[in-house]
Amino acid sequence: MSDPGQNNFRIDIFYRSFGLLERHSSSALWIGLGLFAYLFIETELSRVKRAVTFALMALIIVQNFTAIFVISLVMLYLNRAFIKLRYLMMMLLLSVILIFLFDNYYIQQFMDNVLNIIKIQITSVLSFQDKEQSFSYFMLVLTEFIRYGHEIIQRPYELLLGYGLGSHPFYNTSGDIGFIESILRLGIPLWILLTWKIITLMKSAFKINRLDQDLIRNNSNVRMLKASAAILSSIWLMDIHYSVWIYKSILPILFFAMAIAHRANIQTLTVFRSDSTVG
Repeated sequence: MSDPGQNNFRIDIFYRSFGLLERHSSSALWIGLGLFAYLFIETELSRVKRAVTFALMALIIVQNFTAIFVISLVMLYLNRAFIKLRYLMMMLLLSVILIFLFDNYYIQQFMDNVLNIIKIQITSVLSFQDKEQSFSYFMLVLTEFIRYGHEIIQRPYELLLGYGLGSHPFYNTSGDIGFIESILRLGIPLWILLTWKIITLMKSAFKINRLDQDLIRNNSNVRMLKASAAILSSIWLMDIHYSVWIYKSILPILFFAMAIAHRANIQTLTVFRSDSTVG
């Protein structure tokens, strides 16, 4: 965004995204969005294959801890197969088997790096002052809120209107706390409205799990609702760290997912009514 070394027209292989997309966070999120589209729309995929597929895809997106956390959280919320303990144990057992089968220096180094990343991230989130870093996550949030308050005092209209998707001449938006940047871009009313709509959509998608599974598999609107809910909630939840919805590779997906979710949600209401009538 505001880094002087960034090429706004073509990102080279030495930049943070490794030449894939704008940022490593957007690259990891793209993998997750593809995973959601495959798991929720595909009708012939068994639950065991869903669990194995998720375990393998999680290894690919290990480059970004926030994306792993967000995608796992959405999966646990929307997919009944992952809520059951035996499928989680299957993924764990498969990972252990793979480690033993391919036990060598590079695998061990890879696992050590992963465990070190997890340790640093957990320490940063749970502590108020991290000795290894200048600030913990909570301190960063507090600092950004104070900075946001100073900005609102100087330009009060941004509280309601925000400043849009362009660059801000007085406020650096390349920080690590994405939801504060989103509030500043959209304004508080629009941000609250979008957040509430996504929460409502997630609740509707979760209620689908109570329906007959054959009904879900045979109804395309129900599957599209779950897929769009997973995509929208993942993009929005990434704001706990990085604000990725503003990227050129993510924003069109956000708009398409909103349109699909709106249409699928309306069509799914008839499914709920018919199911409750039969019950």
